[in-house]
Amino acid sequence: MSRGLLLALIADFAILSLAAFGGAATIAPALRDGVVLRRHWMSDADFLQLYAVARAAPGPNIMIASVIGWKVAGVLGLLVATAAILLPSSALCLLLGRLTLRYHATTFVRALKLGLAPVAVGLILASGVAIARAADPDLVAWAMTAAGAAWILFAKRNPLWVLGLGGGVAVALTLAGWR
Repeated sequence: MSRGLLLALIADFAILSLAAFGGAATIAPALRDGVVLRRHWMSDADFLQLYAVARAAPGPNIMIASVIGWKVAGVLGLLVATAAILLPSSALCLLLGRLTLRYHATTFVRALKLGLAPVAVGLILASGVAIARAADPDLVAWAMTAAGAAWILFAKRNPLWVLGLGGGVAVALTLAGWR
C-alpha cells in the first residue's frame, strides 16, 4: 500500500468532511465523483454497492467513507478514511457548538440556524438525484426508485422496507428475464 494512496484518502475525505452539512447523503455525489471518476479507485457499480451497504447497515451513514477506505486500501485505508472524514467536521462542530451556546440569542445565530436547515435538505435531495442517475440505467429502475420514494414519503414506514422490497423485486424481475 502506497503512502500516496493514504494521503489522497486523507486529503479527499477531510475536505468532504467539512462539506457534509446534513450527513453523508449530502456528499455522496462528490464522493462518487472523487472515487469513481477522478481517482478511478472503483467502478460505479462498486460504489453503489458500497453506498447501499453503508446506508443499510446500523450506525452512522458516514460509514461509507470507512467502507471505501477499506475497499481502496484495506484495514489501514479504513482507519485513515474514518479519521479523515470524522475529525475535521467534529472539530468544527465542537467549535461552532461552543460559539452557538455562547451567542445563541443573537440575531445572526438564529438566522444562521434557519438558513442552514433548508440548505441541508436541498443537499440531501440533490444527492438522492445524483445517486439515482448513477444507479438507474433503465425505466424499470427509475420506476422502482420512484415507488421507493413514494413509499417513504406517503406510507411513513421504515426505509429498510424499501431496500428489502426493492431487492426482492429486482431478483424477481431478473429471474423472470425482464431485466
